[in-house]
Amino acid sequence: MKSYLPTIVTLCFVTTGLFIDQDDFERGFIHNKLKQLLSTLTAQIIEINSKSDVDYSTRGILYYQLGKTEKALADLSQAIKLAPQNDIAYLFRGTLYYKELGEKEKALADLNQTIKLNPQSDIAYLNRGILYGQLGETEKALTDFGQAIELNPQVTKSLR
Repeated sequence: MKSYLPTIVTLCFVTTGLFIDQDDFERGFIHNKLKQLLSTLTAQIIEINSKSDVDYSTRGILYYQLGKTEKALADLSQAIKLAPQNDIAYLFRGTLYYKELGEKEKALADLNQTIKLNPQSDIAYLNRGILYGQLGETEKALTDFGQAIELNPQVTKSLR
């Protein structure tokens, strides 16, 4: 399954009229734009009583980016409940579990599911490799790092 997250977030900005240009990044307006997008998306989900996993995934990711861990977890879990094949929701929920909540076993389960659903997810292999390293499973970590690099040689730039 191909990752459509960048397209989804871009479409959210386009459909809500919230655009980000280079000046916004340079002046630090991205946080405010994300908050505007989150507010608009939240209103739309509530208004139409959305049953769309994409809506919940997108809002969950925005909550995660804004540091609203519990709300992010709730939305990502709802996205998975609505569409158990949503690899993006598993990826972000797994990342949230280990980075924000320290729940490594839950994180590992979600990252394993991400890879099962989308074996081409270099980020899932990278994150699982980091997690394996934290769990002291060096061989598994190195294997996952190798797979991430094989899928996308540029993936190591995200470690800088």
